[in-house]
Amino acid sequence: MLPKMNFTKASIAAITPPDTGYQTYRDAKDRYLQLRVTPTGKSFYYIRKVNGKVRFVKLGKFPELTVPEARRQSAEKSGDVAGGRDPSAERRALRNTMTLAKLFDRYLEQHAKPHKRTWPEDKRIFDIYFNRLQNARITEVNTEDARALHNRVKGRGPYQANRCLALLSKLYTYAKSDGLDIANPCQGVKRFPEHSRDRHLDGDELPRFLEALENESNVLMRDFFGLALWTAQRRDNVQAMAWNEIDLDRALWRIPAHKAKADEDIPMPLSGPALEILKRRYAERVEGAEWVFPSRGKTGHLAESKKVWAALLKRAGITNLRLHDLRRTFGSWQAACGFSLQVIGKTLGHKNQSTTAIYARLNLDPVRNAVEATTDAMLATAEAAKQGGGQDDE
Repeated sequence: MLPKMNFTKASIAAITPPDTGYQTYRDAKDRYLQLRVTPTGKSFYYIRKVNGKVRFVKLGKFPELTVPEARRQSAEKSGDVAGGRDPSAERRALRNTMTLAKLFDRYLEQHAKPHKRTWPEDKRIFDIYFNRLQNARITEVNTEDARALHNRVKGRGPYQANRCLALLSKLYTYAKSDGLDIANPCQGVKRFPEHSRDRHLDGDELPRFLEALENESNVLMRDFFGLALWTAQRRDNVQAMAWNEIDLDRALWRIPAHKAKADEDIPMPLSGPALEILKRRYAERVEGAEWVFPSRGKTGHLAESKKVWAALLKRAGITNLRLHDLRRTFGSWQAACGFSLQVIGKTLGHKNQSTTAIYARLNLDPVRNAVEATTDAMLATAEAAKQGGGQDDE
């Protein structure tokens, strides 16, 4: 006889997982709702006998699936059985007919969008690189298909290839958590070694970049690239910068936790050039505007910049520079100015376990000083190059 308990968030959270094997509990309020506890997690199941056979339907993992929602789904399954339907057989039929594209849509709407800030990147990767697999049934995709995808994307770099493999694996992990009992085709496929990128604007390139930026005719993109450089924050955070995050009087941008990769608020002191851009854009904004960089796209804010970025780099005579490298540029210049790794990490919004305690005690004054001093050093280098160039022309 299975132990019976009243399922609540607190009662389930209090269950200590076993070291090996699993434990099963039955809900006191729903005889067909059970909880299976393993060393790696806790999952809800709908279990009952249908047409003489015991049917197991996995509903989802706790705490992502709440107790009320698990009970609702269980009651829905009981309604299906009462109407003569076999939920387990229907789930098997769904597994056998579902295409990878349908699985991705399900994953995107039910998991990625509600839980992942970076879901647009998943969609971009799937749309670009999964075209050969999108119409394949999920039961047909095998290890060789996963390896072929991985190798095919390698030409775009090992990082991109590994992200594709990770997304494919994530889709099958999601399918299993959604009750579709299916093997993961990515098992046994080894990821390519990745080497950290260390590209940044050096003392020769920085003046050319700033001059090209100053002459950029697209004001929206000029301001966007400028803030990406002078705030040293991630592209998606700058794109989605909202006016309610900006305190112009205190020269502070507070990135909220739900937008931050580290899941913590990031207070970013604004240097002179960054504050100048924001004050001008605020004065010119449409009354009631939400975004610093508004757009007519689905998000309402800026989302794409590749063409303008490529043209700017061409004018500056700079190659192999990504927008994210502006962030590395600022960090590199901070290091060159002699600032500590703790201050640099705080500026960039990094979260590192070994320095968390130090970050927690670090106030914004050293960070503000570092941002301003680094900005001054970068501008001084650019100005010196401009003056030097002017002397050569005489």
